[in-house]
Amino acid sequence: ELLSAQIAIVDLLVDYGFYSSNRDSVDIDFTKIRTLFARVFAVVDTAGTPEGAFSSTRREAVMLIQLRSAALVLLIRMLNLRANYRISVMLHTWEAIFARMTEKGATAFDPLYHTHVANMGSFAATRTDLMKKTDQSRRLDETFAPHAPLFKECVRKCLDENIISNDEIRSDTYSSGKFQGDKIVEAMISLTKFKNPQLSGQACALMIRHMAQRTRMADDLAQVQLLVFSAQVEVYHDTVAAVKKLTGLKKHLFNDRPEAYTEAGELLATLTRYITVSAENNSSLVKENQRIMLNRELDEPILNILRLNLERDRTRRLLATDPSDKDTDPAVNEPRRRLFQACYDFLLSLCAGGNKAAQQKLFSQIGVFQEHVGID
Repeated sequence: ELLSAQIAIVDLLVDYGFYSSNRDSVDIDFTKIRTLFARVFAVVDTAGTPEGAFSSTRREAVMLIQLRSAALVLLIRMLNLRANYRISVMLHTWEAIFARMTEKGATAFDPLYHTHVANMGSFAATRTDLMKKTDQSRRLDETFAPHAPLFKECVRKCLDENIISNDEIRSDTYSSGKFQGDKIVEAMISLTKFKNPQLSGQACALMIRHMAQRTRMADDLAQVQLLVFSAQVEVYHDTVAAVKKLTGLKKHLFNDRPEAYTEAGELLATLTRYITVSAENNSSLVKENQRIMLNRELDEPILNILRLNLERDRTRRLLATDPSDKDTDPAVNEPRRRLFQACYDFLLSLCAGGNKAAQQKLFSQIGVFQEHVGID
């Protein structure tokens, strides 16, 4: 019980950055984390455990399983630190390349430069394609060849050196297929011998993450959006401000303050223009703006507004003799109805152009939308 309590406390301390400084920097000091990782790993490493211990039902054995389960949670938290560090290193490398190319006259508006430098995820994903002797790959080789030392240094820091583990465990330098003799793999497989569903599930999840860490790094990079165009920077700042503003306006909308409806409506109109194809915004820029807004979770405060009560006036339906008048109800609060329509216009634009990420996220909120069906 004492060890379990210690692990719980350490988990919180890791979360608050107690064991590391400059958490989002490439200069982060992992010395304490490496020591902690080794000691927590010792809790889950059952090498040398007698076979009979795996099937024991004694209270002490059950508590040890719970302890190891908590230790696995803490190990995964430390793996998240490693993932953050790798992203920081990759972004630092990109910034260095960006600065050098800008100094030599390269521009972020060059299609080749924008496509293959701005999106680090795409660049990582197409690394194999760069080896093909096509015209495009030759252009890429010529563009990035002068920066080869930066790429090599980036790979060394991310994949060839231990980050959060010591030289004995070597959890950060795993190469695909080289699982023989790997301490993490062996320890996680050993944990499944306890035949505890929760512990086995956690062990398998950690082992898979360990073995697929290089693929996961590329997947993480694919989610990183870099703002190259000045217009995207403007949209980013407007989106951050809009999240804060709409969140603050909800209480005033609840109290039906006219100026709140006006301000929210104007703000939604501006945001909707950012994600609507027009002479100012081509389809490519609209997709980038959609991604910015979805990444900053702009949909959340808008959905919170839609959760306000919009009362129906059912009088017309009850008194109507014409069947067409029985299909819809007028809204009791007309300013709120107009604001809700502006919210739906924005969400429709956010999902436009086959934006599957937005569609999937909003589909889970269909219950909110159904409440407003039939309001005229």
